[in-house]
Amino acid sequence: MTALGQRIAEARGRAGRTQVELASAISMDRSALAKIESGTRRVTALELARIADAVNARIEWFLEDAPPAIVSRRNTQEPGAPSPRIDMMVERITREVELLARYDTRFVLGVSPEREMPTDAAAAETLAGEARGFMGVDGDGPCTQLADKVAAIGLLVFSFDLGVESADAATILLRSGGVSVVN
Repeated sequence: MTALGQRIAEARGRAGRTQVELASAISMDRSALAKIESGTRRVTALELARIADAVNARIEWFLEDAPPAIVSRRNTQEPGAPSPRIDMMVERITREVELLARYDTRFVLGVSPEREMPTDAAAAETLAGEARGFMGVDGDGPCTQLADKVAAIGLLVFSFDLGVESADAATILLRSGGVSVVN
């Protein structure tokens, strides 16, 4: 499977669509879409634009690698487990932040410390404790003026209602700064 075909298949999966549903939405035969996803058929620019629109993605998502990052998901059922809705949202915002940083030299984020993705609840809590320490927030008290505190350490926070099936939060640390989405 080519990288482009694999990215199309992944985007289709994140959008919760089958090949039949996506092919129908873009007026394409399912077998043609299957060949695109497997890398045995080329995709035209117009087809790629239709696919991007149907799965609510930007065309460059299919053509450029995702931002190099560690993704940490705070999920109460399975810490660190994939959560497609929040993963898609945090990647979308990250790409937009990186685009803004690339073209607007006034937009600068601090350097992010290297961290490993937590693999269990204890590791997630340890990482959360470190983050609270960076922000100067007491471990047991409430965190007021959160946006100002996280911005001071180079993290941009966005809040969206992604439903109860999605993780509570996801964070991507970039080479410079980071992005966090809170559900």
